[in-house]
Amino acid sequence: MNSIFDSSNQDNIDRKIAVGFERISEVLKTLIWEESKQTGLSPIQIQFLVALLYEGKSEWTIGDIASRFQLTPATVSDAVSSLEDKELAVRERKPDDRRTVYIRLSPKGKRLAKKLSLWANTLQQQIEVLDEEEKGVLLRSLVSIISGFQHNELISIAKMCVTCSYFRPNVHKNSTQPHYCAYIDEPLGEPDLRVDCPDYEMIEV
Repeated sequence: MNSIFDSSNQDNIDRKIAVGFERISEVLKTLIWEESKQTGLSPIQIQFLVALLYEGKSEWTIGDIASRFQLTPATVSDAVSSLEDKELAVRERKPDDRRTVYIRLSPKGKRLAKKLSLWANTLQQQIEVLDEEEKGVLLRSLVSIISGFQHNELISIAKMCVTCSYFRPNVHKNSTQPHYCAYIDEPLGEPDLRVDCPDYEMIEV
């Protein structure tokens, strides 16, 4: 397979789509680096703060964060230590579980995380100009691509409907809402599919 950066084949639609995603990744890297320069935090530290604030998990360990971002525990521990030095995060042990160290945001860390969480909103603003049909096609395509990455263990578990134990695909034939979620007991259409559901429960294999 040729590199996607080899521009000699302009007719390969797979390559063109891959190059498009690569260009988008460049924009996202630029945006988070701008936040990094302004705050003195590394990009991964910014991502840690935002994840701890928004991802719905009440108790995070070093191992949890390492799994989420596919980093080594040592790398995560160093980054968390830096956040501690900046009084943005705190390590603590529970009275009934002294062996496990949990990471939580300090009040200062929560305030900063909320501010920093806007760094990727530019991407959403570009998506908002698409019509609803284009958005539906794009969402279905992204879910499929993310599922493939997850299957090949290239990303951590994505909390998507299509890999959730509550999801029932195509149970309502000839409907605009063919799928069903057993957790909320409601039908789902393609635009309803989630990619980061807080109620996600992974299918047991």
